[in-house]
Formats: sequence, C-alpha cells, structure tokens
Amino acid sequence: MQSMQPRRKWSSPRRNLTEGEVVLMKEEGAHRNDWPIGRIMEAIQSEDGQVRKARVEILRDGKKKTLLRPVKELVVLVPTGTDDRQPSS
Repeated sequence: MQSMQPRRKWSSPRRNLTEGEVVLMKEEGAHRNDWPIGRIMEAIQSEDGQVRKARVEILRDGKKKTLLRPVKELVVLVPTGTDDRQPSS
C-alpha cells in the first residue's frame, strides 16, 4: 500500500542554496506580489550537508533587516550559478 503513493520529500537531490542568491520570501496570508525580496547572507547546513535554513537580508521601510528562514519558505529568483547537486546513490 505504501508503494502506491511515493513520498517526494527529499527523495531526489536538489541544489543547495548558496550565499548571494536573490530569493522571494513566502509569507502566509500575503499575495505573491507582496512577498519581500532578499539576498541570502548565510546558508546554514544540517548534519547531513543539506541547507535547511538561511539568513536572508531584506530592505523594509528603508532599513536592512536580517531574518532566519527555512528553505521551504524561499523561492530562488537569481541563482549564483554554482551547481551543488548531491550525487544520487
């Protein structure tokens, strides 16, 4: 029964976020046009080497703010061009 519906969570290798990438930050309850744009200042890896959190710098009300966000709440707009794919096992 379990093999009928495969789990997609971390089942295929994906590129890790890296410093300098420009991202959209998803905000619950806000329209996509209102999501803030930020730049990744630090990509925080977990014990398995995958980036799970990132420090993102945004400009809000004329002031720079740094926020810690999980990767699932970030959408990459401008990648840095490096390819950090993990080899498939």
